[in-house]
Amino acid sequence: MKKNRVAQLLSFVLILTASAGVGQQVSTGEIAPSRIDLFAGYSYWVPNGSVEYTPFPNDNRGAILSGAYFFNPTLGFELSGDYHSANSNDSMVAFGIGPIVRRPVWQGKVTLFAHGLIGAADIIGPPALILGKGYYQQLGADWGPRVTLGGGLDVRLPYFHHRLGVRLFEADYVYEHVNFGPSGGIANFNSGLFSTGLLWHLGSIEPPPPVTLACTATPQTIFAGDPLSVIGVATNLNHAKKADFRWIGPGVSTLASRPIVDIDSSDLKPGVYAVNGHVSEGAKPGQSANCNARFTVMAFEPPSVSCSANPTMVKPGDTVVISAHATSPQNRPLQYSYSASAGTIVGTGVQATLSTAGAPAGTITISCGVSDDKSHAVSSGTSVTVEAPPPPPVPKTQTLCSFGFGRDGRVNNEGKACLDEVALSAQHQPESTLVLVAGEVTTKSYGGEMADLAAERSIHAKSYLVREKGIDPARIQVRTSKAMPGELDSYLVPADAKFDSDVPGTSVVDDSFVRPER
Repeated sequence: MKKNRVAQLLSFVLILTASAGVGQQVSTGEIAPSRIDLFAGYSYWVPNGSVEYTPFPNDNRGAILSGAYFFNPTLGFELSGDYHSANSNDSMVAFGIGPIVRRPVWQGKVTLFAHGLIGAADIIGPPALILGKGYYQQLGADWGPRVTLGGGLDVRLPYFHHRLGVRLFEADYVYEHVNFGPSGGIANFNSGLFSTGLLWHLGSIEPPPPVTLACTATPQTIFAGDPLSVIGVATNLNHAKKADFRWIGPGVSTLASRPIVDIDSSDLKPGVYAVNGHVSEGAKPGQSANCNARFTVMAFEPPSVSCSANPTMVKPGDTVVISAHATSPQNRPLQYSYSASAGTIVGTGVQATLSTAGAPAGTITISCGVSDDKSHAVSSGTSVTVEAPPPPPVPKTQTLCSFGFGRDGRVNNEGKACLDEVALSAQHQPESTLVLVAGEVTTKSYGGEMADLAAERSIHAKSYLVREKGIDPARIQVRTSKAMPGELDSYLVPADAKFDSDVPGTSVVDDSFVRPER
């Protein structure tokens, strides 16, 4: 009857194994742990117990079946059953259920395991002496509690994609407590159960995906001194473990474990740089990852400047405002300088002042220079035109005083007073000349010699200036005019003045033919 039950159990395991359609997922190198392990094999039972002083013999005719379902690569749940046929009139059928733990080693080819099971055992005892009756009686089958603690070693074979394996050994300590009733008494077994056999692995528990780390520089293009951060994004981390971040590269000045690191770019020269990141949550393969972030430090661009003048055309001595309109693409601090080909320019800011005092007429070239703190220098130019000064005014003949003559044509006291003023004016302006113009008279007593009388009058006036006032006769010119009858007008003629233009209508008198009065 019990043999039939064992055959039915074996048939069930074979059918379950044959119907499994999920293959083991095996990666190159390491074998992935299985999801389900089915074990069938030989079992040897060492009861190490007795009933009514009758010991139970060892049973070497046993079979064992078990199935384990694993929640993860390490922990699972196991159901086990074993049968030992009658040997010297004793046998056992037992089952157990409980947790199982395992540890694959050597790339998953060898697995160590341990389990703890709680169940029950149905034991048929050997013939025992019945006390008080003096005869032996076969003890019937009775169920009792069973506790199993043990472990073993499995090896996966390279057949059927590593589905087939062998359990080299399983060694268990088994405690069984069976009450055979009033006739048989109570039996406590501290048994040993030793098994070996074949394994069939179903399904697989893929290892967790490896940790990955991606990092990027933000921004990826900067100028020296600009803020810069490298951000690392780790995936597939086990949140139950602490992830440790490390960064190495130019400008990295912290050893703190952070997924974001700030880069000090103030001392970096133009070029391409790389920062290396590392994250780790353990020493096992797949528990760490590296990344690389690149960024570019660009060279600072030089400033630009334009120069303007206001006004652009001035008179000699005027001032001009010079303006420099400068920009720096990266907003670097700027310094200003100015120079001019003539005149004096003063200023160190965005404006300067040009003084044209002392500058010759013509074009003045101005240069506006700008430099930044990166040794970049540029300049721009403009120009200012200084107008030529207007020519000095043409001197004009100055009219001095006038006086009349008596009937005799001689210089009277009025005339002397006038000529004294003329002499004084000539002394004050030694470069000038004097012109004395006598008006022609129309007096019949002179018999029509009007022109000669006018010339004689002017010569008399000249003679007074020469003899009485010491005026150089070469500076005195005498003339006659029809416009002033009977009078003599005196004129002071500057060196560059043109008397004929200023006082038209006079005639020069040749005083060499006229004898002045004594």
